[in-house]
Amino acid sequence: SSSSADSSPDKKQQHPHTEIDHFENEVTFLSSSSTISSTESQRMNTCMMHYDAFALAVLSRGKTCSGGGSDEGIFAQSAHSFAMTWTDLLHAITSSRRDDEIIFSPTLVFAAVAPLLSQTGSAYFKRLDATLPRPNDDDTATSSLYELAVEAASYRDDPRLHPHERPHLTALHHLLHDRHHTALTTLLTHHTSSPAPP
Repeated sequence: SSSSADSSPDKKQQHPHTEIDHFENEVTFLSSSSTISSTESQRMNTCMMHYDAFALAVLSRGKTCSGGGSDEGIFAQSAHSFAMTWTDLLHAITSSRRDDEIIFSPTLVFAAVAPLLSQTGSAYFKRLDATLPRPNDDDTATSSLYELAVEAASYRDDPRLHPHERPHLTALHHLLHDRHHTALTTLLTHHTSSPAPP
């Protein structure tokens, strides 16, 4: 399978495009094109929809989730419906990288993997990643969550990203190296000095 370095475009040739999330924070998408096609626009909207749904699910501890697993009882349904929001986000992130119109949002990758990394560590994350389905052999884009996370963290000093995004990617970099205390300190410092919009 291809590595993220092989499948992602040259950073210098990527153009930033901005979306706004449910909490009025800016989310940067990087595209190989300076203009957004209708297909890319639709994919960005889909990514944001699933990103908002997952963020609300995390913050509400699953209270915003619904559907799935009802035949196994309320506890199974809760876990299953929460997992569905995560799956939807992962699918949106990876499917946006599977043809010539590649779009990539480091912040969305952070949102998708940081909760898991912060609770389990990088070793378990890599083990889980190895069990996930891979795209077809002729598919040039990576579906490895670990590779996507490493790629996303590499944008932590990229000036094209909003200043609110970069500390989160710095925290992701620390989480990938199991420096959990440093990651938490990075986020606490950022949110204390630069609070999100009300």
